[in-house]
Amino acid sequence: MFAFARTVRLFLFVPALASLGAQKKPVRQDTHEIWNTVGGSSLSPDGVWLAHKHSPVVGNGAIVVRNAKLSTEWKKLVP
Repeated sequence: MFAFARTVRLFLFVPALASLGAQKKPVRQDTHEIWNTVGGSSLSPDGVWLAHKHSPVVGNGAIVVRNAKLSTEWKKLVP
């Protein structure tokens, strides 16, 4: 019984101790504005073409079409 209680305390203490050294930076407005979202992706049946919508938090997005074989990419800005 005592070994079980000691194990439980160890599992609770170690993650708390590890999190002390990992201080994360707060998310500020200027940091949030540079984030991007990729959505609505579609892959052609032969796997060569990929299309998706690229949307920043602030500003206009783009429809992106990429050829996987040739590594070429086309973008069309959308409001």
